[in-house]
Amino acid sequence: MDNLQRTTIFMKQPRITYFRIKRDKFQGRATLLVVTLALMLGCESRLRSPENSPIRVRVVVASVVSCPVTKSLTGEFRASVESDMSFRTGGRIEQRIAEVGQHVAAGDLLARLDSIQQAADVDAAKASVRSAQAEFDERNANFKRIEQLLPRMAASKEEFDNATAEALAAKAKLLIAKGGLELAELQLSYTDLLATVAGVVTRRQAEAGQVVVAGAPVYTIAVDGERDVVLDAFPPAPPEKNNIDLSLQSDPSVKAVGFIREMSPKIDPTNGTVQVKVGVKNPPDEMTLGSIIVGVAHFEPVDLIRLPWTSLSRQGNQSAVWVVDSANNQ
Repeated sequence: MDNLQRTTIFMKQPRITYFRIKRDKFQGRATLLVVTLALMLGCESRLRSPENSPIRVRVVVASVVSCPVTKSLTGEFRASVESDMSFRTGGRIEQRIAEVGQHVAAGDLLARLDSIQQAADVDAAKASVRSAQAEFDERNANFKRIEQLLPRMAASKEEFDNATAEALAAKAKLLIAKGGLELAELQLSYTDLLATVAGVVTRRQAEAGQVVVAGAPVYTIAVDGERDVVLDAFPPAPPEKNNIDLSLQSDPSVKAVGFIREMSPKIDPTNGTVQVKVGVKNPPDEMTLGSIIVGVAHFEPVDLIRLPWTSLSRQGNQSAVWVVDSANNQ
């Protein structure tokens, strides 16, 4: 066996091993010896597929059925109206009072600015008012005195006219000073941020110690009243019905019915969707602000041919199915 080189051929059923004898270097001749080591019984019949073996095929009748079309989207439960609260004057936030999730009433204090400068302006305006008031009192007293002397010819008409003009000027100066005081007090009141509506604080955009400018949003309040579910949807055809079935994502048993209240005419360039607002009347208590809501819209039914997925195959780049010829059942 030293001069034998083994060659093995693998087939599906049998295994046949051949031994080929190399040419003897010394004798100069070759002898071919074929030895079959093992042949399985019936291997020939197993290699050949039966020509008339029946193949069991399950056949279904393809028919057109009307299929309802629904589309499910998730959105956020929000207030129909949200109001941003901001200071009417700039400054550094000294105190932040309201917290996110807190319910506030109209007139409640939300935050406060450092009011040292405004308080000093109020003190200066009060001093101006006192000075103007003293001057007016003096000019007015002089006017009344001359007015009493004029009928007795103890004062001239010129003195009376001058006293009248001085009294009117002092009165105007007093009114200006009082107006400045009102303005200073108004600026001081602007250092307190008060809620203008009743609702729930949903967002805070500034912290204590931060310097803000007039008009910069500090809080966002969800106004008490109607509620919406805001959805981001790809531009679809309008649903068959305006009603949208709503359910709480965390608890699908909590359900409500909404109606499409507003569809944005613009497409969001970042994701290609449009914003849809679904109004909700009398929502369940479990649907709180910020909850994730699942909305299901119903569209017009479409005609489809429904087939088992196991019957689908592929031919090239298209889907394909086997069709049975009813004439010969092939």
